[in-house]
Amino acid sequence: MAPYQVTVGVMDHSGIVRNVSQFFSGREINIEELDTETYAAAHTSTTIFSLSMTISLPNNLLVSELRDEFLDFCDTLNLEATRVAIRR
Repeated sequence: MAPYQVTVGVMDHSGIVRNVSQFFSGREINIEELDTETYAAAHTSTTIFSLSMTISLPNNLLVSELRDEFLDFCDTLNLEATRVAIRR
């Protein structure tokens, strides 16, 4: 298993954690750690929700395919995937 860090930012609304968690659990990918926070956007004061998680990927999983699927998933929910990168 290889650890990866995933960070997502979006205007705050209900269901973000559920949707992102379901994306990974539906692919039998373990979420090892999950942190969230909210903050006010600099220019608009809109509440932004930030989700950071560490996931464990099986070594035989094609990371590029998962990354593409996750970015498409984020686009459908209007989430900004600010980082999907291996954590060393």
